[in-house]
Amino acid sequence: MTEALEVERREKRIGSSLEASVAVAIADADTLKAFAGEDAAEIFITSDAKLAAGGEGGAITVNSTRVPDDWIKCARSWKYFAQSSADPAFPDITPRDAAAVREYRGS
Repeated sequence: MTEALEVERREKRIGSSLEASVAVAIADADTLKAFAGEDAAEIFITSDAKLAAGGEGGAITVNSTRVPDDWIKCARSWKYFAQSSADPAFPDITPRDAAAVREYRGS
């Protein structure tokens, strides 16, 4: 994973891993199952990650691109997200962070 992100950084397509959206093809079914219920973007420290079955043997294939231009940077976590998915009460942070703030505030 980090190798693919380093290529994007070296080529100046991203500045940090949080500017990346990755698609990961995992050939081994048990490895893919290990990600069940997990947020792959959290694990990979990217703003977006999609996992799918694919590849050959035990290979893991990564395709990394920059997050869409219309995504905004979260004021709390610095992850990029689609503004259309924002909580109206917290339009400048990700829905995940909005839920955390709501829980912290008890609202």
